[in-house]
Amino acid sequence: MIFLLCMSTYLATEPSESYVNTNEDVTYNYGVILDGGSSGTKVKIFRWSRLQYVSADDKSKTPLIDMKMVRLVKFPPGISTKAFSPEEIPAYLDPVIADVKQNVPPAKHSTTPIYFMATAGMLSLFSFKMLE
Repeated sequence: MIFLLCMSTYLATEPSESYVNTNEDVTYNYGVILDGGSSGTKVKIFRWSRLQYVSADDKSKTPLIDMKMVRLVKFPPGISTKAFSPEEIPAYLDPVIADVKQNVPPAKHSTTPIYFMATAGMLSLFSFKMLE
C-alpha cells in the first residue's frame, strides 16, 4: 500500500511537458494499472467520463460511464528479475512512470490512481524458490 501511495505522489509532483493538452481533458478521469508479468510490466491507462442518459419519458436520468483503454505498452523484463535486488526497483520503474506521466494530462496527475499488480510475475519467482 505504501508503494502505491509513493507512486501516486511521484506522478503528481512533476507535470509532463510533452503531453498535448486538449479541451476534453477536464471532462475525463484517468486510472492506471501496472501489470507486472513474468516477461514485462504492461502499462494500461484508462479514461472515463460520466454521461447522462435521459429516458424516453424524460422523468428519470440514469448515469452511464464511458470507459476506454487509451494506452497499452509493455516494458520488459518482468518485475521478478528484481526480486533479489529490490534497490533496483526504482530504476526499473522510472521509464514506466515516465510513460504514464507522458500519457495522463498534467491536470489529472494528482487524482489519477495507480495500481500495481504482479501476480503472474511473482508466481514464477515462487516456483523458482520451491525448486531450490
